[in-house]
Amino acid sequence: MELHQIRYFLAACETLNFTRAAEMRNVSQPALTKAIHMLEYELGGTLFDTQSRPIQLTAFGELLRDRFAQVEDMLAEIKTTSTKFHKMEDSTFTIGMLNTIGDSVFIDIVRTLQEQLLGVSLIIAHASQNRLTEDLKAGKLELAIVTAHPIKSNLLEGGTLFSEPYVLTVAPDHPLAARDSVKLEEIEGLDFVDRAHCEKKEAILAMLEERNISIKEHLSTDQDEFARTMIAAGLGFGIMPLSLIKPPLKAKPFENMKLQREIRLVQRKDRLLSPVAIKVRDAIISGKLESVAKSALQPNQVSSGDVDVV
Repeated sequence: MELHQIRYFLAACETLNFTRAAEMRNVSQPALTKAIHMLEYELGGTLFDTQSRPIQLTAFGELLRDRFAQVEDMLAEIKTTSTKFHKMEDSTFTIGMLNTIGDSVFIDIVRTLQEQLLGVSLIIAHASQNRLTEDLKAGKLELAIVTAHPIKSNLLEGGTLFSEPYVLTVAPDHPLAARDSVKLEEIEGLDFVDRAHCEKKEAILAMLEERNISIKEHLSTDQDEFARTMIAAGLGFGIMPLSLIKPPLKAKPFENMKLQREIRLVQRKDRLLSPVAIKVRDAIISGKLESVAKSALQPNQVSSGDVDVV
């Protein structure tokens, strides 16, 4: 059974005349008649009483007419859905976004997608690095914006969007707030607000241990908003990516420490992206992330030093 046989049958049902049905379907009358006879053979019964004038549906034909009409309607709906999908009309796309990316960068990315992908509804899956990589591997996400390290999977690949430094973060009235830059040794003995979920936490602690620098670790949180609030209240200093810092907090580069992270757009290397995912990927890669250009990528923001962890 082929789709054109169903269309020819339904045209004959509508016209009760094989010649007019053939004209409706833009085929010759013999071709239409042959297709209907083949359909009758495959189904094992006569669909039309051709001895009547005009021809009439048999009881068997009456039984199948509505069902074949439903098939035709379903095929038309599938075709419409397919067209909208490829043209990205009424599409919904979920992109994974690392929950430690700063608001300004986050907004720049979303704004870029909104401007370039008209007709696409975006869902932002804001989650941790581990959750996003697991969802990518499981096929729940096609694309995610994460840090370059650690990506613990050979299934994933992607390109760098930008890099940003980790800086000292203090309240406006903190003793180090007036400084243009600070040395790592100057945080000796100070109260530290720990970001428990920080991707570079182990690297930071290792650098401090290597320098024999001790800090007071009495406060810890896995929420960046709480960390910023505690730092702003003068409860301690923080070390965090530049894009995460919001007023009134002050960001101070370290003179003798270079610590940064790469932010990447990642996908599964063994799966083809859908058309809308390709458009999302290309929009992000080609988009101008203004806040990144103004802050996270600002030249000379962090001095080169004798400690380099990337």
